Amino acid sequence: MALTLGRLSVNNGFRRSVHHITLNSVKGQRFYSTISKEERKSAGPGASGTVISERRGTVMLIGINRPEARNAVNQETAQRLTEELSAFDQDNSLNVAVLYGVGGNFCAGFDLKELAHTSDSFKLEQDVSRGPGPMGPSRMRLSKPLIAAVSGYSVAGGLELALLADLRVVEESSIMGVFCRRFGVPLIDGGTVRLPQLIGLSRALDLILTGRPVKAQEALTFGLANRVVPDGQALQVALELAEQVSAFPQLCLRADRNSAYHAVFDSTSFTQAMQYEFDHGLPVVVAEAVTGATKFSLVENDRELSPQRRHHKEFKFSMSQIPEGEAITAAEFRIYKECVTRAFRNETFLLSVFQVVGEHPERDADLFLLESRRLWAAEEGWLEFDITATSNLWVMSPHHNLGLQISVETSSGKMI
Repeated sequence: MALTLGRLSVNNGFRRSVHHITLNSVKGQRFYSTISKEERKSAGPGASGTVISERRGTVMLIGINRPEARNAVNQETAQRLTEELSAFDQDNSLNVAVLYGVGGNFCAGFDLKELAHTSDSFKLEQDVSRGPGPMGPSRMRLSKPLIAAVSGYSVAGGLELALLADLRVVEESSIMGVFCRRFGVPLIDGGTVRLPQLIGLSRALDLILTGRPVKAQEALTFGLANRVVPDGQALQVALELAEQVSAFPQLCLRADRNSAYHAVFDSTSFTQAMQYEFDHGLPVVVAEAVTGATKFSLVENDRELSPQRRHHKEFKFSMSQIPEGEAITAAEFRIYKECVTRAFRNETFLLSVFQVVGEHPERDADLFLLESRRLWAAEEGWLEFDITATSNLWVMSPHHNLGLQISVETSSGKMI
């Protein structure tokens, strides 16, 4: 029976090739936050402007900096938020943005005090496709992920800003809700558009019609919150999440994200949504997935073992081509089995894949069984084996070469 090696390869970011087996890897660093406690508590004496921003590698932090007004948004703040998020969206070196509020509150909505004093000069763009909303970036459709780090109050227009984000990390004591209900102020920053799609019409109407407060755990149950964290940790956890998302292959991630939004807001039918997904996903397969899957060919050698040895064939893979700082997290092994009915007719085989744990010059190697399965002699085609169990060894000893041995045994115990 012929056993032919397909390919073993490594790629960056949990991609799986259609044509080859892969070793999937993510950056080996521990995701951590360098945000200080002082930054989480308040803007501090050195902070200036109604909106502050800071770059952290491929992540942009954008903070609403009006703690004295519970970060209520005035016209200046709305303009600055629009500018910052527009700059983020156009910067190719940035992958994810985190929006947060300085001083313990995310955002208490639009500044009604300013509205009361400037109502005569307050003008809004009627065409939603031509200008920003009252809260600023609420009409935007970002091409990259935005994460909201929600602390304290996220109400009225502040809730609408949180809905602009793809993900919301919410602190335990946070309060969300349509508080503008009590003041006769309608939702005109996307609240009635995004909220029903996010949590369903029934739950959305409950919040919209009653204006009641929603605590963090209920928000998590609704799907309004994606993570609930202890007080004071929303920004830190949001940054860690942003760094994690930023580490993935971005063309693929953005294509999937864009397709999901299209299916929810723009598609006219299931068929049209499926077509859009395929049309926009296929170029990514060519540009990113196949390239990544074949980036590192790890085959070092393979050899036939003596028939007296207990296994038929051994494959060796060199780990030296894996970039420093990356760790293998999942792997598959792929071989081709030909039809062997002439020799064995309707015989059943037991095919086993072992990892070589230790090698010895005068005796068989120490082996660890990864997977085994029974096959008919007439079966033909590619066989895939999940060999992820080896990943711990690779992570602990990245320079350790991977050796696999294959055994094929008949039902009578004969090795072939």
